[in-house]
Amino acid sequence: MHPDKQAKQALTRAIREAGNMRRLSEKTGVCYSIINSFNSGKSNICNIPLGTLMRIFPDLSIRFFKEDGSGGDSRAKDSDC
Repeated sequence: MHPDKQAKQALTRAIREAGNMRRLSEKTGVCYSIINSFNSGKSNICNIPLGTLMRIFPDLSIRFFKEDGSGGDSRAKDSDC
């Protein structure tokens, strides 16, 4: 599946699991209007800032190179930015 479709599906799931966009906003500290903009398609999900992505998906892990996936916890922490 293409990453933009995965991101949109993940956002939809995060909203559903939080209960609604307002609750997701409160839980993550991401403005409701930003969540709504990406959820509605007004803003392209491919343009979501990395910091916003990490706040909505705190367990997100990104592998930049194949060999990066072999060890350790590569998830970003709030203090990393």
